[in-house]
Amino acid sequence: MWDYVKECPDAEETITKYGNLRTLFTSMEQHLLHSLDLFSLSDLVRVHNKDMSTLLEPIVYFAKCHIEVCEVRFIF
Repeated sequence: MWDYVKECPDAEETITKYGNLRTLFTSMEQHLLHSLDLFSLSDLVRVHNKDMSTLLEPIVYFAKCHIEVCEVRFIF
């Protein structure tokens, strides 16, 4: 999803209740965006405490909503 959001010019103007869509992604720890199999110790603690989904669910939800209705189409 990050690959799409970072390239989409409309993502900068997509406002969620948590802020700008692109800013939601860039405010995340960068390793979560760039490595699917790299986790920090704090990530593992979040998973154990069941806080990781609280962090990721809004980002995934708003990105999915944007991608489904976005008129800009990319081929990856």
